[in-house]
Amino acid sequence: MSRRSPGRPTGAGVPAAELLPPPLPAGDGVYRICCVCTGNICRSPMAEILLRDRLDHAGLADRVLVDSAGISDEEAGRPVYPGTQRVLQRHGLPSVDHRARLFEQSWVTRYDLLLAMDSGHRRVLQRYATRHGADPSRVVLVGDLDPAGSSGDVPDPWGYPDDVFEDVWSQLEPALDALVAGLPARLA
Repeated sequence: MSRRSPGRPTGAGVPAAELLPPPLPAGDGVYRICCVCTGNICRSPMAEILLRDRLDHAGLADRVLVDSAGISDEEAGRPVYPGTQRVLQRHGLPSVDHRARLFEQSWVTRYDLLLAMDSGHRRVLQRYATRHGADPSRVVLVGDLDPAGSSGDVPDPWGYPDDVFEDVWSQLEPALDALVAGLPARLA
């Protein structure tokens, strides 16, 4: 089991609804999710687009806002990486007019859920949360949502062949499907 805040369940075998933080107290009825990776050109945009598609199919798109950002500004302004674009197209999802952006530290107070692609991102986001008085348990490792208990970290496919991007898709899909299945309990 991965290390979490006391009292928070973690990882495989735990229903996604129990891992998802409740909506922020001062919320407007829209649950806000930010998918976060390093440069916001590979993993987090893939997660964002896949999650939006699943929310749309589940009839939850009007109740959940999803976007993405990176913890590094080195890719800021760049489009989705070609390997991610090709995987999305193979799975019938349109490649959006995405431009990479930096996750601003203060944003930790505006999202109900910060979905980290790997444990390094989780540590950075939890540090931001602590600095800004936000609840660090709002940061969840995407792999921990996978009911089959795959690896918690989604490795960075940047610079690798398309089959590695397909592996990322294969890790994200069950985790995000579980997230969508668990959301109604949090939105009620």
